[in-house]
Amino acid sequence: MNSCLNLRKTSFLSAYLGIKEVLKQDLDLKVDAVRAKKSNYLPTVLTKDEVLAIIQKLSGVYQLLIKLLYGTGLRLSEGLNLRLKDVDFAQQQIIVRDTKEMKVE
Repeated sequence: MNSCLNLRKTSFLSAYLGIKEVLKQDLDLKVDAVRAKKSNYLPTVLTKDEVLAIIQKLSGVYQLLIKLLYGTGLRLSEGLNLRLKDVDFAQQQIIVRDTKEMKVE
């Protein structure tokens, strides 16, 4: 199921139960809200061998970036925004700044 659809359902049920159970108010309103539809979109996923074949065809900075994105799960924008000071080789850590999750607010 689509995560956006799940989020909308959860938000709707939370608001409904909050009003009904916590505030002890009955909603006699006819809400004519448009509910989210389940998406028929099926994402394309490459096999491990297909990914490795693509990586082998690349070279230099492009290969390094794709290896980093594939190995860490970073988004493209997060990988492109990395700076040398964001990589801590001693701790084997990468500091990711301005992630998509931070921008949602």
